[in-house]
Amino acid sequence: MKSLPTLVRRDARNMIIRPTFLFYATGFPLMMIFLLGLLSQGFYSGPMSSWDVVAVNLLLYQALLSCSMSTNSFLERTLKAPNLRVLFAPVRPLDLLLSKVLASTLFCLGGFVFVFVVLEVLGVHLGPLCGLEFFGMIAALSLASSALGLWVVCLVQDESGANMVLNLGIGILACTGGVFFSIEHFGPVAAAFARYSPFTWLREIAFKIIWNGGDSMGCIATMALSLVAAVAFLGAARASFKTEDFV
Repeated sequence: MKSLPTLVRRDARNMIIRPTFLFYATGFPLMMIFLLGLLSQGFYSGPMSSWDVVAVNLLLYQALLSCSMSTNSFLERTLKAPNLRVLFAPVRPLDLLLSKVLASTLFCLGGFVFVFVVLEVLGVHLGPLCGLEFFGMIAALSLASSALGLWVVCLVQDESGANMVLNLGIGILACTGGVFFSIEHFGPVAAAFARYSPFTWLREIAFKIIWNGGDSMGCIATMALSLVAAVAFLGAARASFKTEDFV
């Protein structure tokens, strides 16, 4: 009988040996930070440079995109057949689903560690000790997003469809939250969307952690809500998962 650690190691290895997964976790965020950092040079003054602000925005965005890892690790074309074989092994369905969430989160966190180190070497400021509080918030968001991705793919039963729905929703959140550009100058309605966007709240907490001496309560609240959401999404995925739908 395969244990949960064995399944997690198997899923993590399947992601590590695939170049597209590695690029998505490391090269993509660094490339976006580089491009948007260049485009926004001179937009900020004081302790925050354009590189600092862009890095924080895109790392939060990348954490929410962790859902793509769990959907792809489950039903991506080259991984679907091995996963289907596991369905007929003496493994609890919950262990199979949980392994996808944990492996996706660990893989994404490995990517974040690499990106954090590169940014620190390049002089991008992410807080004391390379932003440990900020990294904890990123880790919790990544866990919740991975569980969300698994739930959606169990509902849609198709990797491409699940990614389309998730990327559209997260893209809207990112745009209204000012990740790529501020929408507040488009009028009062747009400003209201920006003000009440969950992404705006995440950005404000992150900025307080890094530049205003910390926001422990905001960080703890974000992590706690993310953990609750992860458990809820995993439970919803288990309730909607039926082996016969994927055979």
